[in-house]
Amino acid sequence: GRWDEWLTLSRDAEAQAVAERDFLNAGARAYHSGWIHYLRKQSAEVLASAGRAEAYFKEAQADTSGRAFAIRLRGLGHELAGDYRASIAAYREALDLWRSLAYESEGVAIGLNDLAQAERLFGEFRVLRDALRLLHAVEEHEVVHQLDEPLLLAHPEQVLVELEAAVVGLVFLPLQEVFFGRA
Repeated sequence: GRWDEWLTLSRDAEAQAVAERDFLNAGARAYHSGWIHYLRKQSAEVLASAGRAEAYFKEAQADTSGRAFAIRLRGLGHELAGDYRASIAAYREALDLWRSLAYESEGVAIGLNDLAQAERLFGEFRVLRDALRLLHAVEEHEVVHQLDEPLLLAHPEQVLVELEAAVVGLVFLPLQEVFFGRA
């Protein structure tokens, strides 16, 4: 279906970009391939795509945000594989890069959400408070304002689901800016 077509287009575009030594576009296409594999829950393919994206972005001397998204993809691959320690390490690395750009931003919100998810799966909940605080500061979303600390302490799983829903909209704008230079 559509994922197959998107994957084929991404792979072909990646190969063409490499042939033209356009490593920024090659990295973007590798990222897209990895995202499709993530949607399909194929951890090995996600990790391979993340490795290619990171290498291309390094070769292209890509900006910090592009590198952070490639590292985040690596974290997603590790999370799918059940290696939560490795996913937490990758998410922290991506989060540090986003924080170097702006301490309160969509990238930081995405990073905190990813980190909260991985820590939840690993059995920890400490990053949820930071994620909740940042989403209050960054996003004017009705769901976010309904979340509060008593709910966090009583039902951390429910808060994480609500945070994920609120962050979904924050993911696509930064990706458009990173890969296409516009919102």
